[in-house]
Amino acid sequence: KEVNEDVRDPTKIVRAINTSDLVHMLVYHLENKNDEIRRLASQSMKEICSVYRGREQILVNDYIKNLAKLVDDQIPVIRLNIYTSLFNLSEHVDGTDGVLKNNILEILVDKLLEEKEEDILLVILQLMKRLLYGEGAIGRILKTQAITRLLILLEKSNELVSLRFEVLYIDFLLD
Repeated sequence: KEVNEDVRDPTKIVRAINTSDLVHMLVYHLENKNDEIRRLASQSMKEICSVYRGREQILVNDYIKNLAKLVDDQIPVIRLNIYTSLFNLSEHVDGTDGVLKNNILEILVDKLLEEKEEDILLVILQLMKRLLYGEGAIGRILKTQAITRLLILLEKSNELVSLRFEVLYIDFLLD
């Protein structure tokens, strides 16, 4: 828990990354069988991916595939943290390219129907939108069932949620 509290401060994050194997240890703990340890590691990873040095370490060490494993975690907050980590990671071109290289876009399309948590679905949509700015992403998404799945998602949603998704969907298509 002490490490988790320290990674909320960007200065401490950079210092910890530069002086320890923090990123490697967090990736290791993402695979822990204990839900609380995975939750704390995923929460910390979200913060790590929000600073340049953290994103750099994730990319250099090719840890995106490790993050992607947790999109199927049984604990919703862990999935939310991982999607947010990927969103933070893809803030810049190198991160977007890294996420696309690991076929996350196609995974996200599948998750549009599989994910039941509304807040997670919204992050998935935001991440998809961000990834579409990456090289070749539009061609790739057009080869998937993204449009069909977005429409199905809209039909399944209640009116309030449907309105939120319609706004994101329209924004998604216009970009």
